[in-house]
Amino acid sequence: MSHFWLMECLFEWIVNLLRSTTPVNPAKSMRFSIPLTLAGCLTRGSYLTVHFKNAHEVGAAIKGMPLVKAEKYLNDVIAHKNVIAFRRYNGSIGRHAQGHLVKAPGNLCRWPESACKFFSETPAKWKVFSVICVAGCLTRGSYLTVHFKNAHEVGAAIKGMPLVKAEKYLNDVIAHKNVIAFRRYNGSIGRHAQGHLVKAPGNLCRWPESACKFFLVLLNNLKANGEAKGLNVKDLVINHVQVNHAPVMRRRTYRAHGRIGRSYGWVV
Repeated sequence: MSHFWLMECLFEWIVNLLRSTTPVNPAKSMRFSIPLTLAGCLTRGSYLTVHFKNAHEVGAAIKGMPLVKAEKYLNDVIAHKNVIAFRRYNGSIGRHAQGHLVKAPGNLCRWPESACKFFSETPAKWKVFSVICVAGCLTRGSYLTVHFKNAHEVGAAIKGMPLVKAEKYLNDVIAHKNVIAFRRYNGSIGRHAQGHLVKAPGNLCRWPESACKFFLVLLNNLKANGEAKGLNVKDLVINHVQVNHAPVMRRRTYRAHGRIGRSYGWVV
């Protein structure tokens, strides 16, 4: 209950701050909704009982809209006063005269009510979560030349740590003062006495230096993003780490070695 009370207090503080900074004469000033869009709010729904293609088209339709306008637009679609243009997944989609309202290609449109309801109805817990994520910052690395399994274990090790603690931990691993516990990809992994420091199962651990160095670069980028947003770096916590497979480039050997065509074994 204490966590929800703190969330409510934080939300009330933000609302009071917005009210206190509202200009006296709105006609001579800018709209105050801009700082909210700069801060960024997030929400998420998982395992929704709705068709993927309908949800994709609804999401593409409201992308870039103001929040109030998108909410009104979805309510109009549910009431059949407006439509969702099907631009990508439009196989066997009927045509309707309302398609010209959203410039649907060939008037291919529908009224996916279930998907619109999932997008428009926001539970209370999502609203609280969006306030917490206002002060979030992200970083990403793509096509890194590092082993996937090592990167997965390093990401799992620092997930949930404060940013400063994770940075110190990775530096200790590079200096062999600490270890990374291999919990999932632990086939043919050796045992070491340092494994008890991180409660590694069976003391299965390693020192993946390359993966740690790549993660240190990402953490430095994350720290810079937090400072750019005016956040206290000491209060940042790593909430989510995701490691995916990168495309593998196959090596090849050139077999010609200066020979072109058939070789008959005689000289002309």
